[in-house]
Amino acid sequence: MSGFNFNDLIALRDKMGKALADTEINNCLLDTTKELGGRLYSGAVRNTIHRPKGTGTLKRGWKSQVNSVANNKCSVDVFNNVPYAIYVEKGHRTRNHKGWVEGQFMLERAENEVKKVMPRLVKSKIDKLLKGGFK
Repeated sequence: MSGFNFNDLIALRDKMGKALADTEINNCLLDTTKELGGRLYSGAVRNTIHRPKGTGTLKRGWKSQVNSVANNKCSVDVFNNVPYAIYVEKGHRTRNHKGWVEGQFMLERAENEVKKVMPRLVKSKIDKLLKGGFK
């Protein structure tokens, strides 16, 4: 999901003579990742269709989970455990195999929304980190 390389941030820290502590950078990394993951999760839920007779199971099925935070790497998984979610997301053949039902691309649309916001959000987080480091 991420198109941003945090190694540049680490290199900047080294050039500044370690003006910022590793914990501050790790906290910034974790906060940024959580915020981007939260935006992805909420976008996927928002993009999920709700049919008039639907039960809302697909919409309630979205989950988000923060993975390991080690070696300056952190990730968030956004997933849906509902068995038919992949068919609604990507599309599927009809029962008689003579037609195709187009996918809704709920998660893909949410990813595209987050990718548009990501550079601005990461820049603001880094600016905030750097301003706080030179108090």
